[in-house]
Amino acid sequence: MDVVSHALLGRLLVLDDRGWTRAQLWLVAIFGALPDSLQVPLYLVVGGVHERPWWLPWNEDWRGFREIHPYASWLWEVPHSLWFVLLAVVPLVIHFGLPRTCIAAYASHIVADVLTHHGEWATAPFFPLGPHVEGFWSAWDDHPLMWAACWLGLLAIYSVAARAWRRIAGAPIPLPPGLTPSLIVPHGRQTARTG
Repeated sequence: MDVVSHALLGRLLVLDDRGWTRAQLWLVAIFGALPDSLQVPLYLVVGGVHERPWWLPWNEDWRGFREIHPYASWLWEVPHSLWFVLLAVVPLVIHFGLPRTCIAAYASHIVADVLTHHGEWATAPFFPLGPHVEGFWSAWDDHPLMWAACWLGLLAIYSVAARAWRRIAGAPIPLPPGLTPSLIVPHGRQTARTG
């Protein structure tokens, strides 16, 4: 998955955002994308080696990268390991008093990558102890328009799930701007039985 999809997936974990500050909600989204942050220098190096514009590598630039640069690929392997979650993310979240949902958002990134990466970027969720797991398809080979479709799909899922959660929890459902309850319920019609 791409970084934006990971952030949206992390944010999807907070359906009932009552009592959350905007900063906390952004933090959960950032933790959803965080495992990919350590590889930013790696992107620039691979893009520079292949003389790409702005040093941003193309998909084919990664082919064979793990075999050529096994230690550099650890910048991707280590933060994509559940051991890293257990030994680094959990203690940091607890120490700094961050929302515990940040842990789940970080772990959701790894689970999503296990499902959506195969071949060159198959994920090793128990690195360095376990094997790489082949996902269903290689999201990295998708066209950026597919990424945008994924973003829209995740936003739609969030919208539907958050509305359903608010209905279940009894919270008022926010209406789009300009739409008032009087436009939804005709005048004179009772919304609740009295007496």
